[in-house]
Amino acid sequence: MNEAVIRRIGKDRYGRTFAELYINGENVQQSLLSKGHVQIYDRYSDQCLWPTK
Repeated sequence: MNEAVIRRIGKDRYGRTFAELYINGENVQQSLLSKGHVQIYDRYSDQCLWPTK
């Protein structure tokens, strides 16, 4: 069985929640970044608890 966990980081200026998604303990955003499928804007990189570069 897969376990999904959402770790809420905060809200943006429009009141939308931004968060990190984990599937079976793996950070999905970090995985996508390391595989080159996504990029992070420097403006928002300080919100990540893991290396973004």
